[in-house]
Amino acid sequence: MILVLLLLSAPSVSKTQEEIEHWTNFVRIGGYGLEDDNADAIVREAQLSHVYGMEADVFVVGRYPNFLDPRKSLSSIHALAEAAHKVGNKAFIYMAGTECITPNADKAAHTVMKDHPEWVQRKVTGESAVFHSGAAFWIEPGDEDVWISPYAPDWRKIYMERVRQVAATGIDGLYVDVPYWMTHFDGWENSWASFDDFTVAAFRAKSSLDARKDVKLGNFEDAGFRAWIDFRIETIREFLGDISQNARAVNPQIKTIAEIYPGIEDPAVRLGADVYSLYPAVDAIAHEYDFEDGESLASARTQLDWFLYQVGMITFRAFAQEKATWILNYSWDGDKGVNPPDAMKNLAMSVIMTGANFWDSPPLLFRRAPLNRRSRICWSLFLTKESRLPWQGLLVLLSWYGARSAACPPRFPGCDAPNSARFSRRVACLAERERS
Repeated sequence: MILVLLLLSAPSVSKTQEEIEHWTNFVRIGGYGLEDDNADAIVREAQLSHVYGMEADVFVVGRYPNFLDPRKSLSSIHALAEAAHKVGNKAFIYMAGTECITPNADKAAHTVMKDHPEWVQRKVTGESAVFHSGAAFWIEPGDEDVWISPYAPDWRKIYMERVRQVAATGIDGLYVDVPYWMTHFDGWENSWASFDDFTVAAFRAKSSLDARKDVKLGNFEDAGFRAWIDFRIETIREFLGDISQNARAVNPQIKTIAEIYPGIEDPAVRLGADVYSLYPAVDAIAHEYDFEDGESLASARTQLDWFLYQVGMITFRAFAQEKATWILNYSWDGDKGVNPPDAMKNLAMSVIMTGANFWDSPPLLFRRAPLNRRSRICWSLFLTKESRLPWQGLLVLLSWYGARSAACPPRFPGCDAPNSARFSRRVACLAERERS
């Protein structure tokens, strides 16, 4: 009943037709690794899995060799855009925000630290934000992982040139991940970075304060520290806005999507990626979200975890208004004693019913743990234009449980048998009341 009340409290839809039909509101997302010759294979797999909106990892700016010479990556992106559009699908490209990795850096002639150490974020003590294998699971042995200041002028100039080049391929979107100040690796949580020369100079120009001397880090009663927090948040928003503007200068229809993990808790302030502040700068936000200290896997969540998860997502939707909210989350990870389809359906239901877009990982979820054909039909009907409306969203939940005996006819027949006919009838009548 709590879930139903939360759903009925969601904002009503009173937007223009163009806003309602924005493609980012209707994606059923899957992620893929884009190679030189697999664009057609990605699109075929997406069509079979009922994916609408393919995210492709190609690392144009997130890998230093590609950052220096993106020609091969750009060719692959163009091929994916053409293949997706032939079947009426959408595709968007992963782009790292402030992180850049040099693979096999110990053997490479050029790395960021060898070529441009001045670009890199720093602690107030001067320590550079450079990391190696073990600092994060995605950093391979021999790699150099750095986090760059958005104020490094030469880096930003090249970055925006790469943005325009990607946009010119005809791709539908830029998926900008980790647009962060480095405060999320071990030993950096209280750094309140960055204190590199470029960032310190930009803060001085805006506030007349010296970030290294006039700011009492971690003291929220200090006016200088509060100014530093606001400056860091504004910087990330302006950086993402710059990406959007550069992309649209070349491709007016392209969309910018930011992926962040901070929600409505403390990390939003530390990393500078504040969901409330970012929506004016981008077309959608993808949240790799679980409530702080909550359980990340749907298969292991308690009732309280689920409640807090819903609160977070509904808050995101209130911030987003007509723009899309994507939720990247994890239903299960080989857990013993778990029926994967149940975990998948619970996660999907929880996300869809807030008005957000569902993205379970791994993307080929019906191949890894197949659901029956009727459940696949329900999946393919999720996030239609009808399901964006509050009462019709309730009917999607109703039909997900296949309420054939409900007082109101199910919107999408043919799904799994109901868990509770009484619950189904109640939801159906609530939906009918909202519709009328």
